[in-house]
Amino acid sequence: MESYKAQTGIHPVSFRPNWDELPISQIMDNMQPYRPPGKISDYQKEFDTVATERSNTKICRIAAQRTSCKELNRIIRAFYPFDYISFILLPKGVGYPTHTDKRGCNINFVRGPAAPITVGGVSYQLDRFFMNPKIPHSVEKHAVGRFTMMITWDNDSYEDIHERLVRNGWL
Repeated sequence: MESYKAQTGIHPVSFRPNWDELPISQIMDNMQPYRPPGKISDYQKEFDTVATERSNTKICRIAAQRTSCKELNRIIRAFYPFDYISFILLPKGVGYPTHTDKRGCNINFVRGPAAPITVGGVSYQLDRFFMNPKIPHSVEKHAVGRFTMMITWDNDSYEDIHERLVRNGWL
C-alpha cells in the first residue's frame, strides 16, 4: 500500500458514502453548467489557471444543512462544519488540465470507476480522498463520465482540516 504523508496533498478517506441511498436522479435533474460560486466576474477567484474552462461540466451545490435524505444527513454529520457539498458531472472523454484551486481543501467521493487524479506530479487511482487543492493537480480524460461528490471547506486551512479528519478517524 502506498504511503501518504501530509506533504503529498492527497490522502485516502475511510468514510464510504452509500451511493444507492443518495437521490442521484434528483441531483442530476438540478445540475447546471459549471460556474464557480459568486458572480461571473469572480471567475478567477476560485481558479488560478485555464481550469475555468470546464467543458460540458455540470454541477449541483447544496448547503451544509439537514436534508430529507438520510444518507446526505449522515455525510453532513460526519464532516460538519464545512461550507457546501458539490455534485459534479465530468463527461466521458473530458479531463481537467493541471490547475490549482483557491478553496482551502476538499474531500472527493467518486462514483463508479475513478479516473486517475494527478497531484504534485504523482498519479493516484482513488475513489475517496482528501486533498489540498492548492497543489497543482489534474484529472485525466476517462472512457466514462466521472460523477463526484465534493465536500468543500472554502476558508479553513488544509492543515487544520487534515488534523480534524485524522482525529475523527477518517484519514
